[in-house]
Parts: sequence; C-alpha cells; structure tokens
Amino acid sequence: LASPGATLDDRMQRLEVLKNFAPGEVGGFLATIQRQLATNAPAIYVIANWMNSNQRANEAITWLESLPEAMREQQPVSLALSDSFFTAEKWAELEKYLANRDWKELEFLRLAYLSHAADKREMAVIAEAHWRSAVREANDRLGALTALLSLAGKWNKQDQLEELLWRIGGRFSEAKWAYRELERRYFTTGNTLGLNKVYSAQLESDPGNQLLKNNLASTSLLLHTRLTEAHQLAFEIYSRETNAITASTYAYSLHVQGKAPQGLAVLQMLDPDQLKRQPVACYYGLLLHVAGKVDQARPYLETAAHSRTLLPEEKRLVEDCLGH
Repeated sequence: LASPGATLDDRMQRLEVLKNFAPGEVGGFLATIQRQLATNAPAIYVIANWMNSNQRANEAITWLESLPEAMREQQPVSLALSDSFFTAEKWAELEKYLANRDWKELEFLRLAYLSHAADKREMAVIAEAHWRSAVREANDRLGALTALLSLAGKWNKQDQLEELLWRIGGRFSEAKWAYRELERRYFTTGNTLGLNKVYSAQLESDPGNQLLKNNLASTSLLLHTRLTEAHQLAFEIYSRETNAITASTYAYSLHVQGKAPQGLAVLQMLDPDQLKRQPVACYYGLLLHVAGKVDQARPYLETAAHSRTLLPEEKRLVEDCLGH
C-alpha cells in the first residue's frame, strides 16, 4: 500500500485481511480509502459493493449520499446507491431514488429494480408493468437480456425467467444455452408440452439434427399432437439411423397408428440388453402388453415404473398397463 503502484485491488485485499484478522481496524481503513477514492466512480462502486456484501449497507447509503450530487448522478455510483437501498431492503427509499431518472443504456436495470421494489411492497400490477418496460428497454441486446435473466433467477421470478430464455433463444443463434436451459427445466418438471415447443424451435435453426427430430417426434406422439409430422419424422430417423432410441420412437409411432404388431417387431430386432434400458423398456413393455403377452411385459414395465427419467405421459402408459 505504500508503493506508488498500489491499486484498488490491493486496498480491497487489505480490507479482507483486516476483516478476518483485525476487525477493529476495518472502520478506520475503510474511511481512509473512501476519502482517497471519493472522486473515482468505478472505485466507489467497488467499495460500496464490498460494504453491501459485509452487512454495511446502511453505512454505504450514508457514505454515498454524502458525496457531491454530480458524483451521485454518475454511473456506476447511481447503481451502487440503488444496490445499497436494495441490500438494506429499503424499498420505498429505492423507489423514490429511482423515480424519474434515466440510466440511458442501463435503463433496463433501473426499471428492473423498480419492479422488484414494487413487488416487495405487494404492488403486483406496478411490478409487472415495470418488468415489461425493463424487457423492452433491453430490446435485442444479449448482455442486457442476460443481466435481466440473472436478476429473474435471483429474485425467483420463474415465469419471467422462462420468457427471457425463450426471447434469448429465439433471437440469438449463438445462445444455444437458452434452449438447453429450457429443456432442462421442462424435463425436470415433467412439462412435455414445453419440451415439444423447445425441440420444435431448435429444429428450425438446426433442421438436420437427427436427435432433435427424434425428440420432437416422441414428444408429439406422447401429446397426440401434429401426428402426421411426428409419424413422418419417426420413420425418417429410423430409416437413417437405426438404434435403440430411434427404434423405440418408431415402434411407438406404429402403435399410435394402430400397427402395434409391426412396432413390436421393430423392437424385437434390438439386442436383449437394449430392451432393458430406458426408454426402450417402457415401449417394449407397452407393446408386449398390447399383444397380450402380459407376463412377458411385466418385468419391462416394472423396470420402467422405477425410472426417474420417464415423462408423465410415459408413466401413465406404464401405470395403465400395470393396473395402478
């Protein structure tokens, strides 16, 4: 710190050392760097962020409000003060501070903060209006939308988070992670319709992907929707690449078309070990049961019944066969 080349990082590291080994000296050193860096907006943000993270949000508010108005109006100082009100849960003060301001390229953040403050004050309509405005301000900027996505997750705004993932996935071909996250969420919650929509959207940008075709076909068949397309896809992928997954999809497609014996024949061409694995066991057990081979079907159906990877519609197929 005595070196002319000492940086803000050096100062913040010393704060951490004092916090852990000499807490009585934190206040004095904190006041020193506050004075030293009172005209450096980025440094002010870093210091305030440290204070907010260390149960000193009220102190941060007092310090930031003592700065000259011209400095308080700069970014990221305005953001730092907002974060301090937020951390201290002073929602009315946060709303008052943010009202009638313009954060220019960060306007979406100001509106998001206003939305959360209104939400905390149980003003749902206003909160929703501010959030919609925040999304409009983010427009088609991936960084801004990703920042809102992070806030939606942090604030447990599940519906808004889902909408943002769809917006990002639909507008940015490079952001494939958005659709993958939607797929993960829908699979975890057993939302087959959501999965079907994700696979359909993904296939639009990657029309040659055989796995996506299989997933779209299988979920469409389970939902009994867009069946003509689903049957065509199931036949196409099975014809191009025969494996346990494509075979189970095609076999179920034949069953839905009233051709269960042909579907069973497709699965019986697989290796016996493959028939015991998911999701093949589910469909093999189903088709054996439909063929009247109830005793032969039961081990496969029971294997499927204990699986954690079946979708709700698949579970119902298995339960109906087992008589649950």
